[in-house]
Amino acid sequence: MSSVNLIIPALNSAENLYKAMDNFSQISKEALYSSKEALQYAVQRGLQQEGISEFGVGYVPSDVDTFVRYLDIKIKEDLLKLGIIFDHGSKIGSILNDRVVFPIYNVKGRVISFSGRAFSGITPDNPKYINTRNSQIFRKSIALFGFTQALEHIISKKCCIVVEGNMDVVSLWQAGIRNVIAPCGTALTFQQLAILKRICDSIVLWFDDDEAGQKAFKKSYPIAVELGFKVGRMPNQQWKDPDEVLKNKSMDEILLDIDYSFNYIPE
Repeated sequence: MSSVNLIIPALNSAENLYKAMDNFSQISKEALYSSKEALQYAVQRGLQQEGISEFGVGYVPSDVDTFVRYLDIKIKEDLLKLGIIFDHGSKIGSILNDRVVFPIYNVKGRVISFSGRAFSGITPDNPKYINTRNSQIFRKSIALFGFTQALEHIISKKCCIVVEGNMDVVSLWQAGIRNVIAPCGTALTFQQLAILKRICDSIVLWFDDDEAGQKAFKKSYPIAVELGFKVGRMPNQQWKDPDEVLKNKSMDEILLDIDYSFNYIPE
């Protein structure tokens, strides 16, 4: 069998998976405006219409079976393959149920995964954020949330700001700081940093000021140095994350902090 005969079915399969993700993303965007609680949460967190639209923010309700009822059977089969939904036997479920969802895009702007943010009942069994599993079109160790939206701004400024949470990315983007991304986890991987190194020389690590954030910094910093980045570390703040900093400091103060971050001297 020729290589062409092998490649074409693989490309068609991937295109079908992208189509399934696009469909799921579209109905989730519509569902956000049908849920009083989810929309109220988005507004309370400061999400504006521009940010919601730019990042494709949506919502997956608790009744996933009804949520996907009108999707084409082939679309549902592909969503099952991707781990976006699962079949209980009697009904369809999803790890994203009752969560505000943030699509994760590839460099071509196609949806490849989702990150779901719980807005109530957060426990060890119901964590704040859940990412959908690795698949034929998504690798957690490579993907970067907000990369599509940030790409031209990172290239222009030759600098990338890395934060932890999806909400931080959107909040900073809305405030005008648009060269910002987040890993699909806590710390950056070698692969993610290698991708960023192709388009910029400087990186600012702005992780949350808590134990998990400090741990993420300690993992990410030496890799960034090894790859030749000029690395900044945002100075400690009295607020826990960038989203809170935005609510308490002026943009001029934040931009000064970003410039000052490159004075960081490792212990």
